[in-house]
Amino acid sequence: MRPLSSHEKLVFAKPRNRSGALCENAIRNLAIRFEPGITAHGFRASFRTWARQQKRFTRDTMEFALAHEPDDLEAAYQREDLLEERVELMQDWADYVTGGRDPIGLFSGTIQS
Repeated sequence: MRPLSSHEKLVFAKPRNRSGALCENAIRNLAIRFEPGITAHGFRASFRTWARQQKRFTRDTMEFALAHEPDDLEAAYQREDLLEERVELMQDWADYVTGGRDPIGLFSGTIQS
């Protein structure tokens, strides 16, 4: 993602605002350029369904990837961030949605600044 995010700390960075992140509406507007009826929930649901079907990732890894907060009891016992597992999960997802193609080539001429 570094080449796509201009080496920013955040993947969807927007350095000209206080938080440094794109707002939800900006992301939604980019997404509907690809498919007018698309929703953020649809992205998340598609990801979660695909991840579960892979039968290789734990529930915790999938939930962390979606930034879901564990309930208080789970949180009391969760001592790790599952970063290595999330890296593998997100790379597999990226390969799936891009068909293994170079992400830079996917965006050439598609998204205008």
